[in-house]
Amino acid sequence: MLNTTNPDTTAVSEPKKKRILWLDIAKAIAIFAMIEGHTAPYGGALRNFIYSFHMPLFFIATGFTARTVTTWQDFFKALKKDFTRIFLPAVGIQALNGLLSFLIYHENALESIHLRAEQMFWASAFDIYGHSCVGMIWFLVALFWSKTLFNLISVLFPSKYNGAVFLCLALIGKSMSMTETYLPQSLDVCLVAALFLYLGFAFRKIYPLFEKYQIPITLAAFLIWIFCWEAGVRIDLGGRWYSDFAAGILTSVCGSLCIFTFSKALESCAPVTNVLAAMGRHTLTILCVSFLDWIALSLWCTHGYTFAYIARPAIVLFVSFIVVTVLNLLKTLKKRGAKM
Repeated sequence: MLNTTNPDTTAVSEPKKKRILWLDIAKAIAIFAMIEGHTAPYGGALRNFIYSFHMPLFFIATGFTARTVTTWQDFFKALKKDFTRIFLPAVGIQALNGLLSFLIYHENALESIHLRAEQMFWASAFDIYGHSCVGMIWFLVALFWSKTLFNLISVLFPSKYNGAVFLCLALIGKSMSMTETYLPQSLDVCLVAALFLYLGFAFRKIYPLFEKYQIPITLAAFLIWIFCWEAGVRIDLGGRWYSDFAAGILTSVCGSLCIFTFSKALESCAPVTNVLAAMGRHTLTILCVSFLDWIALSLWCTHGYTFAYIARPAIVLFVSFIVVTVLNLLKTLKKRGAKM
């Protein structure tokens, strides 16, 4: 059963919560969709469908499980935790990406270091101001800063009406996109992403009501989602594309609700649940491996889209499984060594 305790009574220092199975399944669907979305041709129906929900879903899911931060002590504790678990892995995988590129393509060492540092500084999903993009790990940087912003607003505006602050910040982020004003670390994107964190946090508070009327709400959400998708409405956070902003937010929320309900339905199928839940628990690893899948480009990108749709996720998930297995083995050996 989902813990429906009032989140306002929960502190950052509370014990680790039990993972929510359907939420892990939803994250697995989203991370799989991310791989396929990066494979599909730009402007195609599949890519537009995936971009109508997958990135906002990650932020909504993160907001759903966010702990309430009400003091500066809690804020800095959460900041340290997120820096270690989100930002540092992004820096590490970017460094590894640069090292592999240097070794494979025999790049100039100083130029390679400068390029990777510049990419990491801007952390953009596309080239801006003459600077090359960092690729998909823009998401990790944006997730870190949007969580930090979410916690900061929660401390500065400890009111149940602070959603208005997040809405104003999102409108500022949209306005910056319209004037092509981009900030380092994708901070302008974070202004919009923080709104989705808030929506996920607010959704947790009304989740019992959603669960009670899940069928009619999901049906209505599905109709809105599909109608907006067919109309070309979507929010592409990485691409800073916010067409029909209000409708785009509605599309993303409705799509996420449908994926959440679908994920709950999958809970009854144990074999599928076990696989997807495992994927959902390791989305960070899968994203990092996918970021480096250019190494195996010749294996999945030379036989057309149909082959790539199957081969690319298969390679990424297989390598991710190996990485997770090795890391778990190292943790086990470390624990045994500590006991000796």
